[in-house]
Amino acid sequence: MRYWQSFGIAAIVACSLWTASMAEANDAYDLGNVQVVGADARSTRFGGDPEEISLKMGQKQEMRPEMPADPMALPGLPDIKKANSAVDNASMLKTMNVGYSRGTKNYEEMHFSGVGESSGYKGTLSLSKEHRDGFRSYVNDEKNNTRIDLQDVGAGAGSYELDGFGTVGTNRFGQRGTNAIPTPDAGIKDSYHTVELAGRSTLADGAHFTLRGGVDSTDRNVENSSVLFTEDSTLVSSFLEGDYRTTLRPQLTGHAQLSFRHDSDSIKNGKDSGLTKRFLAMTAEHEISGKTFFEFGFRNISLMDKSLTSPQLKLEYRPGPWQAIVSHEQDLGNDHLKDIYLRSRYVESANLSASLRRRTSGRINYRSNEDFTIGAELFRETEDNAAEFTDCYVAGKGMWATRIGFAERARRSGLTLNGSARLDQNFTVTLKSTIQDAKDDATGRKLAYEPGKELDVSLAYAQGPLRVEVTRKEMADRKAYVPTEVDASDYSRADLTLKYNFKKSVTAYLDIQDLYDEAKSELWDVPEQGRYSKAGLEMNF
Repeated sequence: MRYWQSFGIAAIVACSLWTASMAEANDAYDLGNVQVVGADARSTRFGGDPEEISLKMGQKQEMRPEMPADPMALPGLPDIKKANSAVDNASMLKTMNVGYSRGTKNYEEMHFSGVGESSGYKGTLSLSKEHRDGFRSYVNDEKNNTRIDLQDVGAGAGSYELDGFGTVGTNRFGQRGTNAIPTPDAGIKDSYHTVELAGRSTLADGAHFTLRGGVDSTDRNVENSSVLFTEDSTLVSSFLEGDYRTTLRPQLTGHAQLSFRHDSDSIKNGKDSGLTKRFLAMTAEHEISGKTFFEFGFRNISLMDKSLTSPQLKLEYRPGPWQAIVSHEQDLGNDHLKDIYLRSRYVESANLSASLRRRTSGRINYRSNEDFTIGAELFRETEDNAAEFTDCYVAGKGMWATRIGFAERARRSGLTLNGSARLDQNFTVTLKSTIQDAKDDATGRKLAYEPGKELDVSLAYAQGPLRVEVTRKEMADRKAYVPTEVDASDYSRADLTLKYNFKKSVTAYLDIQDLYDEAKSELWDVPEQGRYSKAGLEMNF
């Protein structure tokens, strides 16, 4: 009932604003990035927090269809222009940011970042350190992270950019178990290293080329001192992908994508596993009229023991501020070992195989000025051999574990609504809601942890130096398997963030998570810590 009350209020507000805004509609233009509260209604600063609201906790990460980041971008190739190095040489800018906060559960956090620019080069160094007492666990939550970002480091002739970043850190968190079977001595520690580079260029003929590559390595240690259990593993993922766009002739744009990914997971004194995915797509977009566009082409994909060649189709119509899209595509899934194994829960190794996904959708978007956007999507997705996660207690390891199973004929179909509206000069509301039927047609049972109803709402207020944001997340109609079917219960939580700028260089902030102390268990019978708060100061130099 709480879900429908929240959804009804948000829908009434959105519909009334929509009606009022249609009279002011201008010509079509880029819908831009619609803010979605999405997968996590909380701050993500403590990224490895096992209570973090995330689809990586025993759920399928691809569960819900996402609205495209730029759904009404008009055709055309981006032209990247490198900054004038003469001006850059004359303008060197350095900034620093330092912050410190304390909170309940003995929480303490410190962070520092520094930015320097010169001669077309921009570098950012970020350092952070966090600590919090474990909840129902003797293992404390700790995170240390160092990251370096470089931008605009290209040199020489041509119009291009080259960006990159590297990060190294550790993340430690407990595995507290369920109410019935607590496991306070169990915990996980991840040590990670990541390097990525991305280059973009606009060629002399107007074609646009993008190339990205990177390597990500994580050493994971899982241990439970109460039963002398320990397991060490190393997961390495490397990828290289390229994207090329060019105008083939008037009203016809060509697009080629090529990517290669290799993942390997090595368990000490255990079984090694790995996968390689190759992806090639060749498409063309034909501008039938000034408002109608048709994209057609094919995909060729190989993953593990499967290969696929399939059509890729999209029809798009853009009358004024409206946009309508019908699309169909296919892909091979179960293709990221990091998403499968490196969750905030211990996942046992399993023999993996590729899944086959087919997705068809129809989407309508509308935008009025900069103050109102709304979108709706009807979707149907089938996935043969979809990965599914069940929970069980492993006595020999003295802890709860997630085991990987496969749904023979998974199906997800439903409706997604999302949008954003500025209520007045100070208030902005954003929402996203999904209603879906997610089940395995081979058995008729619901897919594990995939909610039939989900709602994310955010209300932001800005007045002078004050910033306030309230977010709410609700999930309903969920099932879990432990391994027998159980009711995963509804989940709801609200968070509050306050910020106040005393001066341009000093900001005070207060974070209250689970404001009403109502969040019980996102995972079946795994207790959450309840209301939690922190406050701090941040200074800019």
